Amino acid sequence: MPMGGPGDPGYGGYPPPQRGNSGGGTSKPLLAAVAALVTIAVGSVVFVVWPSGDSSSASTSTSSSPSPGNTQVAQKDEIPAETKQQAAVLNKVLDDSAATRSVLGGALGRAGKCKTLPQAIRGFEKVAQRRQNQLSRTRNLEVDKLANGERLRGSLANALTASLQVDQVLLRWAQKNQRNCRGKPRPSAAQVPGRAAIERRATTAKQKFVVLWNPVAKKTGQPQRSWKRV
Repeated sequence: MPMGGPGDPGYGGYPPPQRGNSGGGTSKPLLAAVAALVTIAVGSVVFVVWPSGDSSSASTSTSSSPSPGNTQVAQKDEIPAETKQQAAVLNKVLDDSAATRSVLGGALGRAGKCKTLPQAIRGFEKVAQRRQNQLSRTRNLEVDKLANGERLRGSLANALTASLQVDQVLLRWAQKNQRNCRGKPRPSAAQVPGRAAIERRATTAKQKFVVLWNPVAKKTGQPQRSWKRV
């Protein structure tokens, strides 16, 4: 079989070289690469301009959630309900004691005349009864949740005991003077034997009590007091 010449397609064992397009245009691989780059660039712009909703939600969630530090402070500052309840019960005794002092003041005012001495006696009796009730309630107070609870109860009991003793001294004095009261000399409760010493003891106990009570009152939302309001 004769060998082909230089013009034949199979000459030399190699295929003839491929010719480009007649118009000399850009090759297909180059166009594909350019298109891919354009697609990537457009996608990047869209991502920057329009971020996903997940990132926004995460940011909002993070900013709105309470910090652990604030939660711990709130829990630390919260006063237990039982502590508040014990303070409120004790404060009610103090309110009643202060109201009893007003009744005592009225009885003392009536004790200066023979004509009104019977009314003073009834006033002293009422005061002594109320004071005894307050003392009994104080001794039964639950104070284990209050700061210095036992000392609070003890100092208040001492104050009420001394106050009750004053009430009883005044009552006995008024009853004794009623039998012989003729208007002159006018009865004077200020001169009742033993009254001044007992009142000093009551005042000292009340002063000690309010030193213990006022910090507890402030912490539990109860009114702070001077010793004159016990």
